[in-house]
Amino acid sequence: MKNMKSIFVGLALTASFAFAGCGSDVVKEFEAVVDKMCACDTMECATKAGKAMDKIKEGDKPSESDMKKIGELTIKMSGCMEKLAKKEMEAATK
Repeated sequence: MKNMKSIFVGLALTASFAFAGCGSDVVKEFEAVVDKMCACDTMECATKAGKAMDKIKEGDKPSESDMKKIGELTIKMSGCMEKLAKKEMEAATK
C-alpha cells in the first residue's frame, strides 16, 4: 500500500509539473481528465482515463490562478486514486 501511495503522489507531481507551462484551456482539459478518473470504480478505468493527459498540449505561461487550480486538481486526482487503490486492496484481501 505504501508503494502504491508513492506511485500516486509521483503521478500527481508529474502532472502538476507537466502542465507548468499551460493556459486556461489546458486547465479545463486537465479538469475534465481528473473528473473522468474520479468517476471510475476501478484502477483500470482510472488509468485508461488518465492516459488522456498525454494528449493535453502545453500553452503559454500559466497565471497564478491557473497554477492554483492545477494544484487543487492534482490533489483531487491523488485522493481519488488513493481511494481506488484502497478499495482494490481491501477487495483483494477478502
